[in-house]
Amino acid sequence: MTQIKTYLFIIICLLVFCAFHSPLAHAATAAEDYQAYAKTRYASSSWNRFVKEGIEGFHAGNYDIAHNTLYKAFNKGCESPIVIFMLALLSEYKKSYYSAIDYYKMAAKGFKKANKNHRYRKTYNENYGRALYYSGKKQEALPILRKAAKKSKSYWLLKLLGMLAYEQGDTLNALSYLERAVRVRSTDVTKEELIYVYTLLGNLFLHKGEQDGAHRYYQKVIELDPNNPKAKKFMGIIEKTYRNKQMMELMENMSDM
Repeated sequence: MTQIKTYLFIIICLLVFCAFHSPLAHAATAAEDYQAYAKTRYASSSWNRFVKEGIEGFHAGNYDIAHNTLYKAFNKGCESPIVIFMLALLSEYKKSYYSAIDYYKMAAKGFKKANKNHRYRKTYNENYGRALYYSGKKQEALPILRKAAKKSKSYWLLKLLGMLAYEQGDTLNALSYLERAVRVRSTDVTKEELIYVYTLLGNLFLHKGEQDGAHRYYQKVIELDPNNPKAKKFMGIIEKTYRNKQMMELMENMSDM
């Protein structure tokens, strides 16, 4: 039953990861992306207008227009890694993961020649790994996602890897990823979400026999939810164990007097 619950939670985690960490999330403006494209040798009067319209559509959330116009530029010979990367993101949005993978591979080659400091290049492994994962190529995706996680500050990526490690019984990596996740959490992480992860961290530390770590995270749960029954129960057990240990040490010291 526990394994079934864990599996179901990971499925939910994946859905939430996809929802909150949308491949189409924007961290720049259309003008900035077009300017980055226009500075490269890939800009051409043969397709500039398609690229400009596509990038503007992408940032405005008009994804069908963005896909159609960027594809026109690509079909005419545009090899800009920014354009191709956007086509990969748009393919993911349409759940065309195999197309996305092909575009990501082409973009990777382009980033070796241009736009080397663009944000897309910096988050390449996270995006490419995600496309591989959702295409069903999990064994190929996981090493790439783990590599991305070394520098990533994505709560949902770190949590996903933490939950997968937890499912596999890898307590050390589960703790590592989940603790990093709660340290870098963003504003879209709900109180209920934090309560779940803090409780899980408390359980993992308790399983390892590290009561101080368990106590720390159960305390965080109680700060968010003072009447949380699980946290109160385990906090009580830990505090009772601590008092018993203190009593045993006191008795041992008295016997030595």
